[in-house]
Amino acid sequence: MAATSTADILTRVKQNLIIEASYTTDDTLITGLIASAVSYAEGKQNRAPGYYGTNDMPAATFQAIVML
Repeated sequence: MAATSTADILTRVKQNLIIEASYTTDDTLITGLIASAVSYAEGKQNRAPGYYGTNDMPAATFQAIVML
C-alpha cells in the first residue's frame, strides 16, 4: 500500500481554502495542522501513531482531514 502524502493533503487543503498553490508562506503552519489532524484521525480510528504514513488513507478520512 502507498501512503497518502502530506503534499497531496496540503494541495487539497489549499484548494479548499482558496489559497493559490504558489503562495507558500503558510505551508509550514498548514502542514503542522495537517499532522495534528492526521494524528487525531489515527487516534479516533484506533490506529497506531504514524499508521497513515505507511498505509493508504480512506477517502472519507482524507476529506475529514481536509475539512479539519
